[in-house]
Amino acid sequence: MISFAVVLFVEFACVFCDLPPGNLTDFSVCKVSHLGVEYHGSIGKTESNVRCQTWTSNEPHKVGEALTDDKFPFGSKRASKNYCRNPDRKEAGPWCYSMSSELIDETCAVPLCSFSECRITGPGMEYGGAHSKGVSDRACLKWDKERKKVLLRGNYTKYGRFGAGKFPDQSLSQAKTYCRNPDGDSGGPWCFVKNEEQGFVEREYCDIPFCYDPECSGFAKNHDTYTHYIDFNGSVLTDIKFGLKLWNSDRVNEGSARLVLSVLALPLAGQEIDDLGIGIEIFISNNQSALRFGNKDRPEYEPTPGLLTSTNFTTFTLNWDRGFITFGVEGRVKPIFLAEMRTKNTLLEAQKDRFDFYAVQGTDVIWTFPFCLDDDECDVHTTVGGEFQQFWPLRQKDIVFDLYVHVRAFGNAAILATPSPTVDFPYFKIVFNGPHGNTRMTIREHQGASELVLKELQLDDVVDYWAWHEFSISIFANSLQVSAFWFDLFCIALLRST
Repeated sequence: MISFAVVLFVEFACVFCDLPPGNLTDFSVCKVSHLGVEYHGSIGKTESNVRCQTWTSNEPHKVGEALTDDKFPFGSKRASKNYCRNPDRKEAGPWCYSMSSELIDETCAVPLCSFSECRITGPGMEYGGAHSKGVSDRACLKWDKERKKVLLRGNYTKYGRFGAGKFPDQSLSQAKTYCRNPDGDSGGPWCFVKNEEQGFVEREYCDIPFCYDPECSGFAKNHDTYTHYIDFNGSVLTDIKFGLKLWNSDRVNEGSARLVLSVLALPLAGQEIDDLGIGIEIFISNNQSALRFGNKDRPEYEPTPGLLTSTNFTTFTLNWDRGFITFGVEGRVKPIFLAEMRTKNTLLEAQKDRFDFYAVQGTDVIWTFPFCLDDDECDVHTTVGGEFQQFWPLRQKDIVFDLYVHVRAFGNAAILATPSPTVDFPYFKIVFNGPHGNTRMTIREHQGASELVLKELQLDDVVDYWAWHEFSISIFANSLQVSAFWFDLFCIALLRST
């Protein structure tokens, strides 16, 4: 998939010494980010081999009042026992109060996990494999050197050496020229590459696949208004099953997602959808979950600690029948909630439990629905605004990345490509029926750069509201081909129309 990137101490040596490079995959003894906020393993000693104090005890040291349950995995200090945690997001990672009266607290030297073939999370700080080329196919440079002239966002900057603990290899020399993410870039693993023509060095993302990459997966961000809907292809459904996964491990405490089922695809917020009586909104988080809008009664929020993670998809089941809706986790007997929808004197009453569209948002979440596996029909996306709200990976077939889209639009339509769904730049954009009716291709290198027009064509009737028009984009190696145009590009595609 192309998207849309410690020091060990003596007491741990026996645990890790026999593992080959790139294969520390037991989440009970390793973390998937530098901060290790999501770490919920069973290491209970500090780096100087002192036993940890229980988080619910104030002996021998008083536990900080700000370290409340919601700062811990699964929303519980008690469940964390005396294990190393990072409830206050210390830069050094998981820590604990010690049982020694002479040592208040200390970090635990929990190492980064190391996966040799793929990444588990979006940032991929745990990737420890041997891939050593950027997306442009340029060779990566060594990590164990200072970089005095690196082009970043249009300016030259200096990079010192990163700390050894920022690498799953626990060593800059062992990291060699491999793709890594020592600064926790949300976009994913990267490396330094050299611009041979101009003699400077720049950062470049690497194409590191996810360890588990469902075919029907997409990415969603949070927005105030829902402007991107996907239809159910005319199917009359009364239940669906879908998966959710957080992109970033360090956002696990505030991780949340929202799912809307609606009769109409209108640019509305959840409250407005409720007011018009055209749909419902389900709120899902690691704090609490509920049928937030479209509820006949006042929403009852159920506690749902640990519901969403960055390391695995949580599969949910949703069923609605005769005005009642049941929501739960697959495999669990007890549902998260059973609620009655508000249907009287609304379009929902006329529809008799039939929804035609769904939409998803969240705090950088990867979601998967089964509908794209239908070989007979493509999913139809209705977009009604100027925001790019959802992203999909552009997948490789043989040596080519192909994107095929069918477009109907009243006004214009646009396709956006970025290196990762969490980064805004650089981007490549095609606008059909744009300014003066032209089809325009543009790039923008970084936030401070101007948008550069690469190609502008006068194409009559390129989009039409009443008829589907098909477009194709092909990427060969690191080049994007659209008719006779090529551009270095790599990544995620999203369709928009206004």
